[in-house]
Amino acid sequence: MENLGYRPEDVHRCLASLNECHFHRSEQYEASGPWFDVYHVRYAGPADAVDELYVKLKLGPNCLVVVLASFHRER
Repeated sequence: MENLGYRPEDVHRCLASLNECHFHRSEQYEASGPWFDVYHVRYAGPADAVDELYVKLKLGPNCLVVVLASFHRER
């Protein structure tokens, strides 16, 4: 986040803007491991440029907890 110039509140706004059209796939790294949801989103970053972002989340039970596993420009 910091290397992109994003502050925590920028990331919060970006995550709050996600919807089903940004969903890319779900992935699991180990057979019994947790599932992660991957999103691709275009977001106006702090430098007023539109960033193509790769966001990976792990949602907790009842979606009360969200673990941000990746947040970076698409490669």
